[in-house]
Amino acid sequence: MIRPIPQVALGIVCANQHILLIERQNHEVASNGDVLNWAFPGGKIEKYETPQQAAVREIREETGVIVKAGKIITAWKHPDFQAYISYVECHLVNDDDHNTVSDPAIKYSKWIPISNIHEYITRQINDQVELFIESQN
Repeated sequence: MIRPIPQVALGIVCANQHILLIERQNHEVASNGDVLNWAFPGGKIEKYETPQQAAVREIREETGVIVKAGKIITAWKHPDFQAYISYVECHLVNDDDHNTVSDPAIKYSKWIPISNIHEYITRQINDQVELFIESQN
């Protein structure tokens, strides 16, 4: 039996020239051997959930940050991870509970300067996502 490819929503949250990233407890390894240390917050889209709803829920669970979802920046089957990913533009609503994490898979979340993103995310970022992030700086 062929298993379906997981549907994932990742939230791209930029505010004050910073971007929100998470570090997972257990780092993921891509099919090409790259290790995923830091990532955009997000996770699997649950049944009857839109990518925007999933991104908002996952960001809250993983970081404690409350966001409002905007448009889908792009969606693609990731070439190195077995997932179909929707990247969702998210707007900060409230950061009062930052690092109030209810997801045990998350070690830490952090606002980093957009200009430093490649110090954290060392693998190639999707071109459309990269352009979106650069437009927020």
